[in-house]
Amino acid sequence: MFLRQLLICILLLISGARSIRDAALQVPGAIIAGNPLIMWCRFDLEGEALYCVKWYKDNSEFYRYCPWSSPTPTTYNVAGVEVDIVHSNESMVTLVRSDVRTEGTYSCEVSTEGPAYKTVLLESDVVTYVMPSGGPVIDGLRKRYDLGDTINVTCRSAPSKPPPRLKWYVNSKRAPSKLTGKTQVSSNPMTDGMGVQAVGLNLKMPITSEDLRNKIIKLQCVSTIYKNLSEKYDEIMYHPYLNRTLLPDPEGPRINGEELLNIYDKARTSVEWNCTTKVHDANEAYLEWTVNDEEATRNMTVHLSIARTGRQKTYTSRLRMTLEEKFVTSMRLKVRCTVVYSQPIQFVSEETIFTAASTSFHIMKISEASRMTIAPTFLTVVIIGLVVSHIGNH
Repeated sequence: MFLRQLLICILLLISGARSIRDAALQVPGAIIAGNPLIMWCRFDLEGEALYCVKWYKDNSEFYRYCPWSSPTPTTYNVAGVEVDIVHSNESMVTLVRSDVRTEGTYSCEVSTEGPAYKTVLLESDVVTYVMPSGGPVIDGLRKRYDLGDTINVTCRSAPSKPPPRLKWYVNSKRAPSKLTGKTQVSSNPMTDGMGVQAVGLNLKMPITSEDLRNKIIKLQCVSTIYKNLSEKYDEIMYHPYLNRTLLPDPEGPRINGEELLNIYDKARTSVEWNCTTKVHDANEAYLEWTVNDEEATRNMTVHLSIARTGRQKTYTSRLRMTLEEKFVTSMRLKVRCTVVYSQPIQFVSEETIFTAASTSFHIMKISEASRMTIAPTFLTVVIIGLVVSHIGNH
């Protein structure tokens, strides 16, 4: 790619020609695997004769249109690229269908006949999304739970790209992080290295007398696939006193709290920070804490709250932890809050409802509910489905 661009620059300098006017490459930023892909290379030759239009994916040529050659057009084998000749011409290329191999950098090179030899090269990236074949599944359910038992279940997603984010809800409220934990899901050798991945999230919740009084427990696992828009973080360092290593980004997260912390003086005591960020109401933010470059563990309490004001949402994540001896020994504590700003493109959920009878709970209903694909500007497919199955009372 670099050598080709260098050659084009040299030709332009030698000829003294102006570049081709109004050249533009129109490529969708993201597509759903299985759908066709249409790309446009628009240009104004200002009366010059077209020499060739060449298309490349990751520097490999896959399509060429030269009016003077036969056959026109010409295609070349490139993995993930299957050209629809009937619906392709000098300014448009259509791929029959897309898959994970279709993702990459596409470029269009336009050149005119001599003596001007005008040439222009345009590039754009395409990301492929692979939707899951079905909704999440809740494993490990028992038909009956008694007072004092622990509900120990795992929500598993179908493979997708990017992998979904899973969330547990208990009686319509987000389950506390101390009750949930990521779990390993076996990979598929056929999709390894392609970004297609399944994920799992465990929930461990003891049955209490309060649950019996409420007479119902509704467990819901929500699986959401996002288009990532950007990623930003804020970071503070104690060595042993506070030392800010970053200038705050006005559009990114901000960590507050423990400004007067001295690691040595606070050993074995509880400390707390808040990380706050704002997003547009249509988007979401995923906040994650790391302590000394390691993901926050279960014994560190992480609480998330969301407040809405007009068309804006404010996310606040609280990290509370006990300063262990290792921080005192190393005299180093680095706390980072990373935020991934994203836009949901698919939402699916599975729900289980238990009803109380005397001192135990029984499954009343299991349902795979409300599959919804949200179509932002780069997506054109909308899928809505509802599947409900009932398990009789036991």
